[in-house]
Amino acid sequence: IIPSHVEQQIETIYKLVARNESINFAHTALLFAITAAALYYKLLIESPEHAEPFSQEHTFLAGAALIQSNYIPNPSLEGLQATMVIGHHLSNMNVPSSVSSLFVHRSFVSQATGMGLHLVDCPRVVAERSANGFDKTKIELKRRLWWDLATYDWYVFSRDLAGTIPDDI
Repeated sequence: IIPSHVEQQIETIYKLVARNESINFAHTALLFAITAAALYYKLLIESPEHAEPFSQEHTFLAGAALIQSNYIPNPSLEGLQATMVIGHHLSNMNVPSSVSSLFVHRSFVSQATGMGLHLVDCPRVVAERSANGFDKTKIELKRRLWWDLATYDWYVFSRDLAGTIPDDI
């Protein structure tokens, strides 16, 4: 998450709502994903009995915003960030199955590859960027999202693999 970008997106959401205009649902999903995780951890300290219900509500809202953004055929960086924030957070709570399916690892990878994040450093794409110009912050965000997915995948694979190797080998 790049705080300055998210702050700008949140300000835009509030301005559009105040003017009764349409909002970007992917940005809204990211806002709800951040608040779901933040509420959970803040309330674990202050009011543990409210941590999960409040976080679930915001997770559900993030899921609804993702569905409204039509994120599967039209993935966006913000939608991917929202799904990843919630996905990393889900292991700590019970989320209704109607929403939890939105936040599985294969969904993250599908969105990321759909946006070409796995190609961000391939020579052809680097050459195109050099020729056409680019936003360094956006490229770094794409790179970090991809490597977060890759390292999580490696972690899960190595953990699963470790469980299949006999101890006497």
